[in-house]
Amino acid sequence: MRLRYFVYCIFSSLLLTQHAQADEISIQAPSVPITGNPLGADSDNLVVPVATINGRDLSIRREATLGETLNDIPGVNSSYFGPNASRPIIRGMEGDRVQIMQNGVGVLDASSLSPDHAVGVDPLIAEQIEVVRGPASILYGTGAVGGVVNVIDHRIPKESLNGAVGRAEARYGGADNERSGAAVVDVGNGFLAIHADVYKRKTDDLSIPDSAVIKLKNLDGGIHTAN
Repeated sequence: MRLRYFVYCIFSSLLLTQHAQADEISIQAPSVPITGNPLGADSDNLVVPVATINGRDLSIRREATLGETLNDIPGVNSSYFGPNASRPIIRGMEGDRVQIMQNGVGVLDASSLSPDHAVGVDPLIAEQIEVVRGPASILYGTGAVGGVVNVIDHRIPKESLNGAVGRAEARYGGADNERSGAAVVDVGNGFLAIHADVYKRKTDDLSIPDSAVIKLKNLDGGIHTAN
């Protein structure tokens, strides 16, 4: 009798274990991954606030200096030390806190040390300008805590070209009688690609109206009496 009762208990425990396992398996559902964001951009671009200027937009914005070219971008301003020296200011940071790059390589000039030096990259030959703001700029080193400005001019071809393409541009400014022009040519045969560009800018002294001359006169005097 005891042996029968013991066998019955073992059989019942096995049935309960199998029933519990069956219930546990029955409530499991396959995972369904859901991806997407309301902004329509991939996850890499969500954390990298980058403003890209190229094409017709760049032609309209193009000015004599890099700082003035980017002056209308949100969060970007420019310094000014005369008509030929202007550097981007990103979210209030300037100088050596903003990294200027050309085709992904840092530009070697003295514009970050003194505001009277021009940036070594001319926007006339730029095909695209990228402005990186926010925490993502730390990826470019300690000299980019304020942001990064990358000027792409295709001086180093990244892909083969079969044929020839180019552009030419001429500009004139009124206040300083600016005359500037640039020409860019890319030639290739499918195996070898050659890039050539040339630009020139010439300005005169800034002119102002004759009535802008300020004349000041001052007369001071005083009387002191002693009792």
